[in-house]
Amino acid sequence: MTHLPAAGPTSVRTTGDYYQWLVAWEACLTLLRETAARSHNPVRAVGVELEGVGNLDDVVLLRDAPPNTYKQVKYAVDSATPVNEDYLTKPSANGGPSILTKIARTWKMLTADSGSADLRLVTNRAADPEDVLDVISFGLAPVVCGRGDGRAAGAGGVVGAVPAGGAARSEEAAG
Repeated sequence: MTHLPAAGPTSVRTTGDYYQWLVAWEACLTLLRETAARSHNPVRAVGVELEGVGNLDDVVLLRDAPPNTYKQVKYAVDSATPVNEDYLTKPSANGGPSILTKIARTWKMLTADSGSADLRLVTNRAADPEDVLDVISFGLAPVVCGRGDGRAAGAGGVVGAVPAGGAARSEEAAG
């Protein structure tokens, strides 16, 4: 059987955009569901590529009161690189800051007035089961985590990444 050629840059970008729009649609459904259920602090608006909110601008769920939810959407065309400490802390291919550095800078900016923010890395990548990363439900949160073998993850802990809807997800084309 003849294998298809690898996806080109345009195809990768387009697929990443589709993935980001799926995350935006999910946010719109959250708005409708929370409004219909008369939630205490429902989503009132959904922004895509919102300006002035740092690097977690891909999909933003705005509420009457904090915390708003800021999502960085990362799409991968293959499963070669799982979400792990290295993936989150490695500088970008062009030498720029790591994903985690960008998230930290955005958190600092969004909470400068002592407010709160819900920051999420949304990706289709799987979590690395061999890493110290603690996959937690739906967001990024500082956690001191174990390795699963009873040993500590290390001083200071690790930030856990989580996916929209379940398994940790990550980047490539979008964002």
